[in-house]
Amino acid sequence: VLAVPGNHDVFAGVARVRAAVLAGGGAWLPEGDVRFRRAEGPDIRIFGTNDGAPADLPPPPAHGREPEVALLCSHRPAIAAAARGYCAAFAGHLHGGQWSWFRRGKKIFPGAWIWPHNALALRAPGLRLFVSLGAGETLPFRIGCPRDVVVCDIDRFTIPERSFSTPFTGLTSVEAPAATHPLPIDPRGSTAKQAGAGIRS
Repeated sequence: VLAVPGNHDVFAGVARVRAAVLAGGGAWLPEGDVRFRRAEGPDIRIFGTNDGAPADLPPPPAHGREPEVALLCSHRPAIAAAARGYCAAFAGHLHGGQWSWFRRGKKIFPGAWIWPHNALALRAPGLRLFVSLGAGETLPFRIGCPRDVVVCDIDRFTIPERSFSTPFTGLTSVEAPAATHPLPIDPRGSTAKQAGAGIRS
């Protein structure tokens, strides 16, 4: 489990949320990235942001001699949209507006008239951003905008720039099965070792 703070965590007390994540054996990404080493294919590094301004973004990873897949997790899409140099970025926060009247491309309306990042996915030069519709609600209703979990697969055989895929079949929720080979995280460092070859998160 890797975590980044969101606005509701601020309401509850970020220090308390962070302590609960760490006590449960998870990693608090704003304090440092986590690396998953794989027997085959490039390593995976996951970075995270605080729920602040785009200035809080971690610097893009410097690509060394060994290829790696660098992913960014941010609560707010506006912060993640400022990121460049990552294979992909993930965000939430907007809940899809909780009401979907119609879609244009991946954007969800009427919410996209108010929040330009209200979409399933956004692409721009150097950016591949996926936005979850969320599993909770600010207000207890949803219309045409079901709860959502984003599932991604990272192919161990291809180069990092092309190794990422995620299904988008429209505004439908997908129940994701538990990982066949869960990846243990060492809370004492930024490295997690994996027994298998593929990753699903």
